[in-house]
Amino acid sequence: MKNRIDNTKLENELNGFLNPVSPSRDFINELQTRLRLKNSVMVEYPNYLLPIVLVSTGLFFGIGIIWGINKIFRLISSTEKE
Repeated sequence: MKNRIDNTKLENELNGFLNPVSPSRDFINELQTRLRLKNSVMVEYPNYLLPIVLVSTGLFFGIGIIWGINKIFRLISSTEKE
């Protein structure tokens, strides 16, 4: 019996805090439609091509710049020896 009294007291307190809401009929219909329909699930795989191309291009140009600077220093050092 004590449990029943506590539940009633709790319900009375909650009634003071909570206000019942009547959602619009359009909202209820849209929600029912969305719950009934099966959503399509798409799995997106990461695109590894772009990072690989960027790293390869950076390495290519980095090696080319180092090679070019090395050629220039060799040209300068060979003309100074003569």
